[in-house]
Amino acid sequence: MDRSKRNLRREAAKAFIASLDQLENVLVSDAVEASASLSRALDGASLSHPQASPTPIEPYDLDRAAAEIEAFFQSQSKDLSAS
Repeated sequence: MDRSKRNLRREAAKAFIASLDQLENVLVSDAVEASASLSRALDGASLSHPQASPTPIEPYDLDRAAAEIEAFFQSQSKDLSAS
């Protein structure tokens, strides 16, 4: 490979890395902003609506829910295999 092609590849790689860095900065910034927003929302919710103690879940209800979830996934896998 001649020198000009190597230089072009090197510059392209640098530009690619720079764009990845920019993307990372945007994603981190968005994540921090979303986290702060969620934190503010949760703080406001906890002050205005006290949490009631959760209702205990009966083992029968858990078994039934697990069976429904399993049936759903089986029907989805049948649908995908039929396609």
